[in-house]
This record gives sequence, structure tokens and C-alpha cells, in this order.
Amino acid sequence: MGDLVQAAETFISKNLGAVLKSADFLQFGIDDVKYMLKLESDEELIDEDKYRSVISWTKHGVCDRKEHFSDLFCFIQLDYLSSEFLNDVVRKEVSCMIFSFTCAQIFI
Repeated sequence: MGDLVQAAETFISKNLGAVLKSADFLQFGIDDVKYMLKLESDEELIDEDKYRSVISWTKHGVCDRKEHFSDLFCFIQLDYLSSEFLNDVVRKEVSCMIFSFTCAQIFI
């Protein structure tokens, strides 16, 4: 079983960008999402991709998932987001930011 887990982790690490963008990602539970956001990727994964995946995952089941938004948002390094992305994309997602005072404080 250990080999299978290692093979799965290797696959996810090598294909993290595609995994985060997949429809299957939206079905994962919070622990799996946190695990994937923590992974070191073999590909150059930018925090914009992580941001978009967190937003998509949260919106997919917003009533049940909004409580996890602040935990997931912490995996996004705002320092690596361009000011253009912050202004054009993140600010438009104010409805998600309102879910969590912690996230709103981080953003402001």
C-alpha cells in the first residue's frame, strides 16, 4: 500500500496544476485540499492558480465550505500575486472574502 500512496503523491506533485484545475478537485474534502495546497510541485505553480482553485472549491459548495476559506486562503502567498491580479481578480471576489473576517484582514 505504501508504494501506491507514494505513486499517487508523485503523480499529484508532477501534475498539481492540472489537478487543481480539474473537476475532480472540486469533489475533494477539506483535508485533501489542504494536503494538495501544501505539496511542493515539480511544475511552476503560481499562487494565482492556487487562488483560483481555492475560490472554485469554496464556491462549489459554498454553504458547507465557506467556513474553510480562511484556512485555505493562508496557503496563498499574496506577496507573489501581481498587483494587477489583486485588483482585477481578488477584489471582485469580495463575497468570498466576507465569509471570513480573518481573510478580509489579510487582504486589507
